[in-house]
Amino acid sequence: MIIPDKIQNHIFFRVLTGLMIGGWLMVIGPCVSSAVAGSSVDLEQKMAEMTLLNNQLSAQKLNAILLREKLYMNKQSLIDEVAAERGKNRIETYQTAHKNSRVRYNLELIREILGYISIFNDKIRYYQIGNDKLGYLLQQAEDEIRIAQTINDMKIEALVSQIELVMEQYMPEAHTIVIIPDDITYHNPDLIWKRLIQGKL
Repeated sequence: MIIPDKIQNHIFFRVLTGLMIGGWLMVIGPCVSSAVAGSSVDLEQKMAEMTLLNNQLSAQKLNAILLREKLYMNKQSLIDEVAAERGKNRIETYQTAHKNSRVRYNLELIREILGYISIFNDKIRYYQIGNDKLGYLLQQAEDEIRIAQTINDMKIEALVSQIELVMEQYMPEAHTIVIIPDDITYHNPDLIWKRLIQGKL
């Protein structure tokens, strides 16, 4: 059978176009899969880093709790000493207490301890929030890995960026409890005395 040139050209064009499209799909297809696979590897690496940081923050939170407990114990010891001095010297007013070197010194120490206890309370909350954030991101990352074959590559990149921001925030606290002295709030000694005699310390 003889096929007219016009029809032959039309058929050839359609076949050629189909092959070109098929070729592009074969080329682009593996590239997209490779990109997603690469992003998945990045995400898995971030998951490992997050898990490590999460464990470190948990350890730091425990350290902060233990240090806070020691401060509470020291505070109570100082309060007991002040109570003994009050009973022995019949100290009833702040003016009289301020004249007693032992009581005055203890009030200053209690003042500092309360400032640090407040800071450690903030740190413990900070670490807990960090654990919550990292735990949420870990769960989200695990969910994304499960559907890595169909996930949008940009979505993975956005999640990795979010993870990096959170990690940058908490990384400085991974090995050391960072305390900035200027952030500590100290109460006046007379207020410490008032709270002490009211039994509110």
